[in-house]
Amino acid sequence: MSRQPKTKPWKSGAAEQPATAQQIVQTLESHQKRIIDLIGEEPFAVYEFLSSEYSRGRVDENLLFQFVYRSYYRLDNAGLTADFKTQYFQLMERARRSNAIDLRALAAHLYQYKTLRNQNSLQFSFVTKLAATVNPTYPIYDRLVATAMDFPPPDGGKTFPQGLDRYMRFYEWLRSLYSTLLGDSTLLAIIKLLETQYPLAVRIPPAKALDFLLWSAGKLNIRLVPS
Repeated sequence: MSRQPKTKPWKSGAAEQPATAQQIVQTLESHQKRIIDLIGEEPFAVYEFLSSEYSRGRVDENLLFQFVYRSYYRLDNAGLTADFKTQYFQLMERARRSNAIDLRALAAHLYQYKTLRNQNSLQFSFVTKLAATVNPTYPIYDRLVATAMDFPPPDGGKTFPQGLDRYMRFYEWLRSLYSTLLGDSTLLAIIKLLETQYPLAVRIPPAKALDFLLWSAGKLNIRLVPS
């Protein structure tokens, strides 16, 4: 009898989350030195600058904020038009006044603006980075987080609604997972090691510290979610 492949937790919902969270923490702990060493001090300084500038006032009029943000998150490397970027920072500013951030609506709005190759594109990673800037409790999603979490992003054959639905199912699971992980004493001890090695990390929210840990794990090709 052939074995059925195990359903990924981001497909099946929250049922597997406690076991998955435990596995993630154990794997992070096993590789914590490599993961922390890779991050370096500079990202924390840039994050603190962006957070400070955002708190000062309108980012749609703050060209220095926009320049540093585009470089830090590689917005200028994604083949996006000036119109897209203008809309992006305007949406970020509008989101400041929202109690909840509607990622679906943001993705749909930005989908209207074609790339430099004259194509519509689902820029979900940049949508999560916008949300995380406005509200630091929102996790950041990118291809390295996808690697760490063993999440295959939607392929180019998916329609916009299909692709966005797939991203949102994963992201909703990721947000729930963050809540579980940030209540784990071992994970908090890893964050404390991060802060000891990089003093600037003390000033960032725990959810952002977890962002850095997952990003680094993905860059090292460490799979955190059990296969």
